[in-house]
Amino acid sequence: MKFIGREKELKRLSDALHRPYGSVVALYGRRRVGKSALIAKALEGFPGTVISFVALDRAGYQKNFELLKNKVETALKEEFLDFKSISDLLSFLYVKAKETPMVLVLDEYPFFLEGHEELNSELQTVIDQYQKDSHLNIILSGSSFGKMRQMMEDPSPLYGRFNEILHIDPFDYWDSAKWMGDLSAEKKFEFYAVFGGIPYYLDNLDFTKTLKENLIEKFIPIGSFFENELQNTALKEIVKDERSFRIVSLIAQGKHTYSDLNEALPGKGASKAVYALSKLTDEKIIQRLTPINLNSERKGSYYLCDPLLEFYFSFLYEMQTERTYMSAEAVYDMIQDSFLQNYLPHQFEKLAKEYLIRRNRMRLNQPLFKDIGHFAYYDLKGKKNLEFDVVTNSDQGYENYECKYLSHPLSQQAMEKEIRDCKERDIPFARYGFFSKNGFETKPDGVDCYSLNDIYSLIGK
Repeated sequence: MKFIGREKELKRLSDALHRPYGSVVALYGRRRVGKSALIAKALEGFPGTVISFVALDRAGYQKNFELLKNKVETALKEEFLDFKSISDLLSFLYVKAKETPMVLVLDEYPFFLEGHEELNSELQTVIDQYQKDSHLNIILSGSSFGKMRQMMEDPSPLYGRFNEILHIDPFDYWDSAKWMGDLSAEKKFEFYAVFGGIPYYLDNLDFTKTLKENLIEKFIPIGSFFENELQNTALKEIVKDERSFRIVSLIAQGKHTYSDLNEALPGKGASKAVYALSKLTDEKIIQRLTPINLNSERKGSYYLCDPLLEFYFSFLYEMQTERTYMSAEAVYDMIQDSFLQNYLPHQFEKLAKEYLIRRNRMRLNQPLFKDIGHFAYYDLKGKKNLEFDVVTNSDQGYENYECKYLSHPLSQQAMEKEIRDCKERDIPFARYGFFSKNGFETKPDGVDCYSLNDIYSLIGK
């Protein structure tokens, strides 16, 4: 797989591996996000021995320990190394690395912990004893957000032992587009709206073909490449818990509040969804967002983090029969209208947020905002709750951005009407902006206006 982006993460990891003495690095992120590729890139040209080990799921500590011993013997070209414990093995490597730099990568480290929770304490003891006198670098990598965070936080024995902690996120639209060559802004957005910013996904798409062709060949058919990929990553954990699986499906169908989700689950009680929501949030399957103008925790809403998972549950999961007995082309025709009219406009709002965040980090927004999210307001005149999906908050107040995914340029008349409606309802917006897929007939003074081409024109700057 080709290596694209990750410049900041690569520099931080490379710097950690070239300290005067050994480092301990924690690196975590969801599966397929590119953790192993980042480590491999950082280790290119490393002037010493590299030992990379991937722990096996459900193998247990003892089996993984035996496999690690074999890796060490092979890497060091030494036989019959008699390690009784992980402490013995690490002590040996620390001493070995006093003269020659060395890296030990323990990938999927949480699998190593299974059945042997004292492993963290054993690592801590050896690190404290040898780190300052050795050139051994240890990288602990994992895909389980919850377990990796527990390992790094107090009261874990490894708390305070890490010289660098890297959380690897999926690419945003900016870096994802670097995989797509010379596609138009619209085509880049359509691919991103479905497949998101997972490098492994992007590497397995054919950008010489249309999104429709990729969906028909690689996602819509039963047992397709991307369905299989989901079943072996995100869905693998979700299906273990019936309520978690149900909640993910409900969110994709448009239910976002706790009350709606809890009510839709079988059984009685007001706390049916608590555990599943907490677990899904910890593992970054879903995220909980609260309005930027309200401090109340009760106003939070839940959303899926992964576009591929959202697309799957929005269109494909409940069409098992059709996908079994109909052609992929026919199934695509069945979902096309909803995809174009509902799904893409919703994803366009997410794209607008990412663009504004990019601009803000580049100091292009004036004024710079300190928060971005959705804005909740009760309209006393109309006696109804209103929600605005893309709103920023700066020292000058709130700025509301309306997002229009239209087949034609947005007119000044339409923009003026949106602004007028907000003012008549006394909504406290200090400024207004608009995103329009196909641009604008004219751009009013004092109103920020961005087209889909504007969003992608930042790339390369």
